[in-house]
Amino acid sequence: MVYSALDVANFVVNYTIKSGKNISNLKLQKILYYLQARFLTNDSGPLFNDEISKWRYGPVVPSVYHEFKLFGSGAITRVLEPLIIHHNDEGGFKVSKKKFSENKINPLDKKVILETVDILSKYKAFDLVERTHKQKIWKKHENKIELGQAVPPYKNDEIIHQFNSHPEEKLWNN
Repeated sequence: MVYSALDVANFVVNYTIKSGKNISNLKLQKILYYLQARFLTNDSGPLFNDEISKWRYGPVVPSVYHEFKLFGSGAITRVLEPLIIHHNDEGGFKVSKKKFSENKINPLDKKVILETVDILSKYKAFDLVERTHKQKIWKKHENKIELGQAVPPYKNDEIIHQFNSHPEEKLWNN
């Protein structure tokens, strides 16, 4: 099943808070990337369809990054429930929160996500950044990224090729 990246991020954040693990937005971004890679290389299809961009500190899901950037470089302390604006036919609107529920994610996917988060939690955020910077799919755009120029986002097929060509990068197998 394909989820929104924010639902997956909220699930990860909720778990890390409950289990006493600190997670920053930077680390969350790397975990989302590795989760996507794991699901793609296990022939499960993508975990989420949100774009993964190539930024200075490696892979970033912009839709999730912007929601959690209010925490800066510190630990994320709560799940986020974005506001949704509902327009009516009379030109008015109503605002509601998009409530987070763990039930949005099926039990088999939860198991894989939690297992992966537990493994990746042992790494520091910048260790994961360094690992993603060594990957050809980021490295080949490094100069443009460092200059702040636009580069194409990650494509699922290149993520699959990267991790299947370099099984040692499948940190979830370690």
